[in-house]
Amino acid sequence: MTIAASGNWVSVRVASGQAIGYVMVRNREDAYAYLLGNYEVWLGNSNGAETYQCGGTKSADDNIASWCGGQTAYTHVTIKQVGAARYLSVAEVEVYLA
Repeated sequence: MTIAASGNWVSVRVASGQAIGYVMVRNREDAYAYLLGNYEVWLGNSNGAETYQCGGTKSADDNIASWCGGQTAYTHVTIKQVGAARYLSVAEVEVYLA
């Protein structure tokens, strides 16, 4: 969980050259699930980098994977909150290869 701010993000590193198919963000399933709010999935080559967006803006209520199209040029997946300031808290980030 992060501090309450706008634009909070969390990144995970993937092995270089991997074809990233899609990313699934699993939200918490407790009284604090609302904290996630709207978010975007980005690929880049460093923590917090926003180089290639996978799909559009998602809602905490969405249980939809973000398609990344098999991109191989990136080593980091970043989940970034958009909108009002709040905490960033997720249960799991799953990265699936193409």
